[in-house]
Amino acid sequence: MGISGKKLVVAPKQGSTPSPSPITKWASLPPTTPATASTIVVAVGNVGSGG
Repeated sequence: MGISGKKLVVAPKQGSTPSPSPITKWASLPPTTPATASTIVVAVGNVGSGG
């Protein structure tokens, strides 16, 4: 729950745009990073579990 809340606060802060998919924005930032793929997967799992 705590992680989900933190992510929600960070997502809009970085993009600052009313986007329903904050994950897409994160993936768009570093598209050439294999480690990022893992982070995105974890974020999606956290959102699904928490939200």
